[in-house]
Amino acid sequence: IIISSKIQISTKWAYENLKKRLTNTKNFITYISLCIKDKNLDNIVKYFHNDFEELVFEHYPQIKHIKEKLLSLGAIGALMSGSGSSVFGVVKTKQDAERIAQDFENSYIAKPNREGDQNADS
Repeated sequence: IIISSKIQISTKWAYENLKKRLTNTKNFITYISLCIKDKNLDNIVKYFHNDFEELVFEHYPQIKHIKEKLLSLGAIGALMSGSGSSVFGVVKTKQDAERIAQDFENSYIAKPNREGDQNADS
């Protein structure tokens, strides 16, 4: 599920104010790829990280609230997308996504497109 905030965050501002180096992703991507292959969502979400979150949450606490709300409503993981302001949540079923979406004004449910996925729409 994706929650689109109406807050406009300048990517230029975010990069200019980011105080740390961006994450080295080579090993991280390899690990995430293995988790995806094994369909292990619980391990994938353990490693969710976005260097921009600390900065953006400090200046835009509403976005932090969206992430916290997703998790409190049952998402197994949540992360701000890029430099903001959208936040996505990972859920195990379409029904979970639909239930959570009812609590947000600007929510979108991403539909899986995998053969054999019993929860995917045609």
